[in-house]
Formats: sequence, structure tokens, C-alpha cells
Amino acid sequence: MEKLVLCYRLKELRTKNHYTQEYVSSQLNIGRATYSNYELGKRMPSLDIVVDFAKFYHVTLTYLLFPVEGEQETMTAATQENPAHPATEDEIHLLSLYRTLSKPMKREVIDFAAFIKSRR
Repeated sequence: MEKLVLCYRLKELRTKNHYTQEYVSSQLNIGRATYSNYELGKRMPSLDIVVDFAKFYHVTLTYLLFPVEGEQETMTAATQENPAHPATEDEIHLLSLYRTLSKPMKREVIDFAAFIKSRR
């Protein structure tokens, strides 16, 4: 479980901050390919490096390693995305807004999106 959460969080935090993998890896003194493997879940960093990530992004270890309620499906989908089709700026913006909504408001957004799609 921690591996899936960590790789999702690393990518989420990096893109939210508009950082490149090259920038993050250089700041933490690790190879870019190594960092990429952490994001892809191909490698698991040592605890020391996870602590460095937490300090770098100003988040807790708990946030990096454990999902928030209802987040598992989002993480699974995000980590299985086709890397040839990265999220657009609008998609990233929509997701960041969506995450700030209450559960009932999220349901409204989903229902509205389904309604718009059904009008085609």
C-alpha cells in the first residue's frame, strides 16, 4: 500500500508545484532516473529519502505514505495512466479544485459531468 501512495504523492506534489523530475532529483541529490522510478513505483526509496521528500515538499510522512479516505480509486487510476497521455493543465486544475470540495459537492460535480456527457 505505501508504495502506491508514495508514487502517487510524489507525482502529485511535483506537478502541483510545477517542478520537473530533473529539478526535484537535483535538489535531493538523487538521479533523475531513480526519481522517475520512485514516481512509477518501480523502486521504493529508503526511509532517509522519504524523509527528505517530506522536508522538501513540507508535508508529513503520514501524508506521503497513507491514503486519505476515498482516495484509493483516484490513486490507482492515476498510477495506471498511460504516460504517453499526461494530464492537461485543465485536467490538473479541475482535479485540484475537485479535491477541495465536500463529499456532497463532489457528487454534484460528477452528476453534472454525466449530464453534460449525456447531451451529446
